[in-house]
Amino acid sequence: MSRLSSFLSKLPGQPPKLQVAGYVRRSSEMQRDNFSLAAQQRAIEEACRQRGLPEPRWYIDDQKSARSDQISKRPAFAQLLDDISEGKIQVVVVHSLDRWSRNVALTLQSFRLLASQ
Repeated sequence: MSRLSSFLSKLPGQPPKLQVAGYVRRSSEMQRDNFSLAAQQRAIEEACRQRGLPEPRWYIDDQKSARSDQISKRPAFAQLLDDISEGKIQVVVVHSLDRWSRNVALTLQSFRLLASQ
């Protein structure tokens, strides 16, 4: 049983509406065509539709690198992690893992946070 299924099965009555986050990031103007924010958003919206998830709340970092371990340099990412910690978000959808992070330590740290919620 997945964590999500387990979470939903423990709730009495109607399951709550899941709060879904869509995280998109573009690290530079050069990526305007290949990884445009709009293209990432369309892919995430489609993934949510295919899985029966509600429309996501958007967290957008434009022209922010994911190589640094300094979360403060990515304000939307920092807000997303805060919202997850506060229980405001139950599902996160990203276009691809490299949009989430390119720093192994930060990826592991953030995944531990996700797993603990």
